[in-house]
Parts: sequence; C-alpha cells; structure tokens
Amino acid sequence: MNNQTDDKTGAAGAAGAAGADGAAGAAGAGGSGGATGSEGDAAAAAAAAAAAAAAGAGGSGGSGAAGAAGADPKGPWGDNWREAAAGEDQSILKEMARYASPKDVAKALVEAKARIRSGELAAPLPKDATEEQVKEYRAAHGIPEKPDGYLEKLPDGLVIGEEDKPLFSAFSERLHKHNIKPEIAHDILAWYNETALQADKDRIDADAALKAQVEDQLRQEWGSEFRTNVNVVNSLLAQAPQEVQDMLAEARTVDGTPVKGTAEFAKWIAGIALQLNPAITIPGVGAGDPMKTIDGRIAEIEAVMRKDRATYNRDEKMQAEYRDLLGKRETLRQRAG
Repeated sequence: MNNQTDDKTGAAGAAGAAGADGAAGAAGAGGSGGATGSEGDAAAAAAAAAAAAAAGAGGSGGSGAAGAAGADPKGPWGDNWREAAAGEDQSILKEMARYASPKDVAKALVEAKARIRSGELAAPLPKDATEEQVKEYRAAHGIPEKPDGYLEKLPDGLVIGEEDKPLFSAFSERLHKHNIKPEIAHDILAWYNETALQADKDRIDADAALKAQVEDQLRQEWGSEFRTNVNVVNSLLAQAPQEVQDMLAEARTVDGTPVKGTAEFAKWIAGIALQLNPAITIPGVGAGDPMKTIDGRIAEIEAVMRKDRATYNRDEKMQAEYRDLLGKRETLRQRAG
C-alpha cells in the first residue's frame, strides 16, 4: 500500500512539474512572439500564474485526488496567485489586478498574440525611418506608394470633379505624409462629399424660400405695378455686360443669401431704372419717345377731366396716375434742359 501511495504521490508531483514546465514553455513562446507593454506583462504573469497553479495542484503532500476533493472556494491557485506570479515586480502585480483569475490572464495572452499576428499591434515607424523602411511599412499596410493613390478606387462610385482636384490633391499629400490607411482616407472623402451635397440642397431650398418671401413682400409694396417693376429690373440687368451678369448671379452675402434675390436689390435696381427713364413703367413706352408716351397719357386723363369731371373725381387711382405722370414729365424736361 505504501508503495502504491508513493507511486501516486510521485505521479502527481511529476504531473505538477510537467504542467509547470508546459505552462512556462507556452508563456515563453508567447513572450517571443513580439508582445510589448501590457501584453508582455500579461504573458509573464500568465507563465508565473500557471506555474503557481500547477505547483499548488500537484505539490502539497497529498494525492491529486485528495487535493481536488478539498474544494477550495478560492480555486486551485489560492487567493495570492497574483503575488506569486508577480514576485517582487510591482508593475506586474498592478497589471495582474486587472484580471480575476489566471484563466483571464491566459485568455488575454492568446488575444494579444492574435492581434500581433494580424498586424493590429504592429510597431509604428520610427521617427528617423529610412526610405526603405517607409516603403516596406506602406506596402505592409496597404498605403499607396504615391499620394494620388488615395483617389483611386473610390467607394460607392465617388468621383472627384475637376474643380475639386487641386483641393483633394493637397489633401492626399497630407494623408500620405502621415501614412493614413486608404479606408480611412476614403471614409473622409465620402463624408466630405455627403456634406457638400447636403450643403447644396440646403442652399437650393433656402433660395426657393427666399424667392417666395421676397415676391410676397414686393407684391405688397408695389401693388399693381409689381409685374411692371419686375420687368423693369430684369430689363436693366440684361443691359449689363455678361461678365457682370454672371458675377451678380453668383454674388452672396456673408450668410449665403443671394444678393440678386433680395428685396433690397430689386427695389434699388427698379429705382435706378425709373431715374434713368421715368416713363419706363408706362405701357408702350419702349415702342417710342418716352415724352410722347407721357404726354399722350396725360392728354387722355385731361380729356376725362373735361368731359366727365365727376368720374375723374371718383377715381382716386386715375388721380394718382395723373400726378405721377406730371412729375415724370417734369423730370424728363429738366434732363432735356
């Protein structure tokens, strides 16, 4: 019986030693895989914790079966496994505090190694990297050799317009300087395009709303002369050189309001047109001499005054027109000098 007990105890001890050696070997392999910083600490902690766990499982006097039957509520590695793993190294102990058990440490080690293999934790370029190192780094990370490569194979059919190429060429050079991955560059370009399209839509909607607002305002102010004054404004603008017309069409205030679409602009142009030709709002004035047109209309109203004074006295609109015509005729006479 004693021999059998000794054999069991020896087997348990051998198993414990083998487990410790295997865990240490696995941790050593993880350490050689290139992990740095916290991943390296986790690897070292995993090795020490595994060794401590194995020693606890196979070492203390009794058989393996007896140890398992003990059902220690704090697990086979005890409650001081972190201290055992860290030894005198407080930095490792601090790192181990992040994990609930050696199993979690082992899991973190495996995950770290997977991230290293995938290139996610690849070392960055050194500040004094050689051209060859830069070339190799870009090739390994799918970064184009030249900045213009960022503008190739754009997602979702995105196309850079000719007018935008200078801007995006400069942008690509800055991205290339910092070795930005193409997928990040393309996401930025897509965002810019979406923002520009939305800005265009917002501007079109705002222009349409302004046009309706200004038209309502001018209809109230100009009354029955609204359509005539609009024609006067358009007629005067049409006399400007094409370059000036193009500039006015594109001119906007600081807040993006089109200058040509404001009520202030329309009233100013209409006022200039009336100063240049007071008779311009009279129907038929464009067909002949403005003075003759004014004189003719004045004669028509004065005929009503002579023949049917009562009708003239009741017609306030005709009276206002008559006074306006007299003022316009006087203006033309003064200009004719």
